[in-house]
Amino acid sequence: MTLEYSYIGFAFRFLITAIAVIQMFPDLYSAQNSDSSGSAFVYSPETGHIFRYGIETESDNTDKSVANDYVTEKTFDKRGYYYTKAVKSIESNGDIIFEVKFDSITGQDGSQDFVRKFSYHPGKCFLNDPNDIDTSDYISYFVLINEPFSLRVSRNGEVLEAYGLHRILKNLIAVFKDTLNESEKESVRGSLGSESLCEIFQNEYLILPDKGIESNTKDWVRKMKTEVSYWETESTGSYEITERTLSTISVEAKLKVKIPRAEEVEDEGIKITLDDYSLGGDGNSVIDIVRSCVKQKDTRTKMMIRINLKTKDEEGYTQQSIETGIRVKLLN
Repeated sequence: MTLEYSYIGFAFRFLITAIAVIQMFPDLYSAQNSDSSGSAFVYSPETGHIFRYGIETESDNTDKSVANDYVTEKTFDKRGYYYTKAVKSIESNGDIIFEVKFDSITGQDGSQDFVRKFSYHPGKCFLNDPNDIDTSDYISYFVLINEPFSLRVSRNGEVLEAYGLHRILKNLIAVFKDTLNESEKESVRGSLGSESLCEIFQNEYLILPDKGIESNTKDWVRKMKTEVSYWETESTGSYEITERTLSTISVEAKLKVKIPRAEEVEDEGIKITLDDYSLGGDGNSVIDIVRSCVKQKDTRTKMMIRINLKTKDEEGYTQQSIETGIRVKLLN
C-alpha cells in the first residue's frame, strides 16, 4: 500500500523548508576573516547617489512522489526585478538608508503543459491577457510598481529592514475592496512586509567579513547552523578574492551544506527518515570600489532531497530537486 496524499503534503513542506536554507546563499552567515589587516572596504556610497539594478532569478523544479504515482513532474519559474534606489542618508553606525522604487517586475511560471506570464510597468500591466492585471497570484508585484519606500542596509551588506510601506499595503488591501475580513487583511499585509522585500534585495549584496575587506584579505568563511524540519544543517560558505584592480574586487564563492545527524523521527504516527540529499552552490561577484556597491553577481545552487515516510501499514517516499540561478547587474 502507499501513503495518502496528506502524508506527501507533510513531506513537501519539509522540502520547501530545506530549500530555503540554500537560497540564502551566499548570505547571512557569521563570518571569519583570513589574513587581513589595514583599511577595509565596506559599503559606504555617498548621499544622493542613485543606482539602477536588475535582479533576474530562475528556478527549475523536479518532483516525484506517491502523490503523482512517482511520475516525474517538472515546473519552472522566472522573475525579473528592476528598480532604482537613491542614498538618502548614512547613519552613525554606518547603516545606509535608501529610497527604493521598482520600475518594473516581470516573470513567468509553468510546466510542459502551460506557461503563465506577467509584466508590470507604470501604467501598463500584462498577465497573458493585457487587460487582466490579476488580483490574486501576482498582485503584490503590481502594487509595488512606482511606489517609493525605504530600505536599511548595513555597511557589511546585510539588508536589515524595509519600511515606509503604508501606502503600498493600503493599495494592496484596496485591490480586494470589501471582500476581506480583518483577519484576512492582516494575512494579506503580512504577505508583502519587510521580510519578503528584504529577501529580494539581499540577492543584490555580497555580505562582507565582519571587519570588511581589508588590504590583505585573501579569503574568508561564513558558517551557519539551522534546523531544517527535524534535522540540523551545517552550512559553510567559502569566499576567495580572485582579482583586485583600482576600481573593483572580484570574489568567488562556494557553499557546502551537511546534515550531520539525520536520525529517524516520528510525527503523528509517521516515521520519517532522510534517505538521500545533495545541497550546495557556487557564485561570483564583482564589487565596484569607486561607487561602493555590487557591480554584478551570479549565484547558482543545486539541491536534491529524498525522504522516506512510513506508518504501521503504509510507506512511500518523496523527492524534490531544484536548480536555481540568480543574476544581479548594476544597470547605471
